[in-house]
Amino acid sequence: MKLEFELVATVERYPAEKILEYSKIAEESGFDAIGIPDHFHPWSDKYGKQAFSWIMIAVVAERTKKVQIGSCVTTPILRYHPGIVAQAFATLGYLYSGRIYLGIGSGEAMNEVPLGYEWPPPSVRIDMINEALTIIKKLWSEKRVTFRGKYWKLNKATLYSKPKKRIPIYIAGTGVKIARVVGKHGDGFITVPHIEVSFEKVFRSLRKGAEEVGRDPSKIKRIMHMMVSYDEDYDRALDATEPWNATVIPALYRYAVYDPVELDENGKVVGRDVRAKKFLIITEPEQLIHRLEEFIKLGFTRFQFNNSSPDPAKFLKMTGKEVIPYLKDVYKDK
Repeated sequence: MKLEFELVATVERYPAEKILEYSKIAEESGFDAIGIPDHFHPWSDKYGKQAFSWIMIAVVAERTKKVQIGSCVTTPILRYHPGIVAQAFATLGYLYSGRIYLGIGSGEAMNEVPLGYEWPPPSVRIDMINEALTIIKKLWSEKRVTFRGKYWKLNKATLYSKPKKRIPIYIAGTGVKIARVVGKHGDGFITVPHIEVSFEKVFRSLRKGAEEVGRDPSKIKRIMHMMVSYDEDYDRALDATEPWNATVIPALYRYAVYDPVELDENGKVVGRDVRAKKFLIITEPEQLIHRLEEFIKLGFTRFQFNNSSPDPAKFLKMTGKEVIPYLKDVYKDK
């Protein structure tokens, strides 16, 4: 079993120079990948930053040597035409061959509504993602692509600088509908610890989608994305997750709240007890190891850490020293 560990370098939380610093520390600490979130607005007005994902992917690739780097995640349905996504990542894949992945998700209103778009319901967004992925894969592999879809058209479109190696596509989601799209198109399925339905139902849908197009579902990576905060002082670790209050309120997704100021206002109702349940708050390496082993038993082999620790570098160094080598050694022959 090959385990992989990824830092989610939150450009919506830390300034660009800190993202570069943490990315270099992550590589030096033994992390396998760096994921760069793709946001227009951040989750918080009080704590927010706004570096552009695709530029940061290129800069991080320049400042590192071997880690895989990708978007965590890009939404190719409104502010990005899927053809432009295909072009951007083809260029990244050409320049940093073998080191780039494309992360795809259905997005949040805060990234699209500020730019004048109407926010579609979840079923429409998933349908758009399915079509967008068809377009992206065609442009990466074919010439003079003419396409007539429900949402987009292509007229003899060609990417003249294609990626030198195949770019893996990791698709994020929590439900059965997006899992089916993953089965058809994805090389990996990114999900979170707390989902509305069981993992069993989600993975059943993934298998169905894969089988419909003749793919082997066992080849699709299961990727766990989690919010982690580490400090020897539990209260200090928990307090450091406050900037992410809004992310745990389901209604903010349902009603397309897009203003970071309003996100902060709604986030005030989220107590420390809620964050303690939703996020992984740890004071010692063994707690992280135990939680990851629970997911390994469910078939997850890649772990994305949204690092909200009071000292982010300390978490990276601890994980690189105490967690990654231990787990990779224990599970290398399983």
